[in-house]
Amino acid sequence: MPETADLAGSVERAERVAAVYTENYQILSALASKRFRVPPADVEGVVHEVFVSYIRHESKIRDTRAWLVGAVCKASRKYWHNGKREEPTDLSDQVDPVPMLELLTARLDAVMALRQLGDRCREVVRLRFFEGLDFDELGSRFSVTSGSAKLKLARCMKIAREFLRKSRHKGRP
Repeated sequence: MPETADLAGSVERAERVAAVYTENYQILSALASKRFRVPPADVEGVVHEVFVSYIRHESKIRDTRAWLVGAVCKASRKYWHNGKREEPTDLSDQVDPVPMLELLTARLDAVMALRQLGDRCREVVRLRFFEGLDFDELGSRFSVTSGSAKLKLARCMKIAREFLRKSRHKGRP
């Protein structure tokens, strides 16, 4: 009889994972291919790697969609970093220079704002947004709780936003 209960639990979990996969596969593959320019031949592998990780950590995940999106972003970065692949240089889909100029301006503003932060703030922002660490990982990296790491990031972002607000205000006539 216990074997029947184990089997029923396994079937239920498999159905739940299949539903999550079906519900999220399209958005995750689009994110990997469009945002991170992972080649179409490799997108499925990146997304499947994320779902394998999801299966391993399912019991710890509170917000499934957010976790999956974060995981596919991290896996896509890892794809380019570890594979030492060259990012595609075909920019034919970006013919309009205005969005590129806005993007470049926003990046320059972000660099200037980051330069205003202290070393620790810059490190926290880098680890969270560029390395993809979650708050638990940030907390363990800095020997603080995940809540303290979240608070530190919020304070750092407030300083950066304040700098951006002031610099944009100065630039206006």
